[in-house]
Order: sequence, then C-alpha cells, then structure tokens
Amino acid sequence: MFGSSVGNLFRASDKPLDVGAVREGAIYRHSGPGALTETAKVVHVGPDLMGITHVRYRVMVENAREHRAIFEESRTLNIETFTDYFSEAVEA
Repeated sequence: MFGSSVGNLFRASDKPLDVGAVREGAIYRHSGPGALTETAKVVHVGPDLMGITHVRYRVMVENAREHRAIFEESRTLNIETFTDYFSEAVEA
C-alpha cells in the first residue's frame, strides 16, 4: 500500500515544464489522485555546492473538492524533478 504510492510520488508528467522557465515567485500546480492538489510557489532557484540546480518552494496541499488546505510547508527538489512533477504553470 505505502510502497506503491511512493513509487509514483515523483513520476514524470505527460508534458514537463521547460527547466529554463522556472523563476522565483512563479506558481505551479500538480493534481494528484482523487481530489488532492499541490500548489508550489518558487522561493529560490540556484545551484548547490556541487553545482546541481535546486528549486526551493512553499507547497500547499489541498483537497480541491472541499477547497480546504490540508497542510503547507517548505520543500526543495532538483530542478528536473520539480519540472517533471509540477507541470502546470498557474497565473499569479
């Protein structure tokens, strides 16, 4: 049960974003199974000490059916994983 959902956590979307399009302040969305929606606001984009570009962002997970936030927190992903997962740009 738990293992099957973890395997799909960062699966590539049908149309990933262009890596060069990710900017600070931009908002992106991922619609998950059921009514779960994750909305990410980019806080920082830049390389770590090894030169790997990461995206630091605030994410709000909500139940879209009930329009109710479940939780909000800060996260960091490498830019390729971020663009695969958050493939929908949202107008600010």
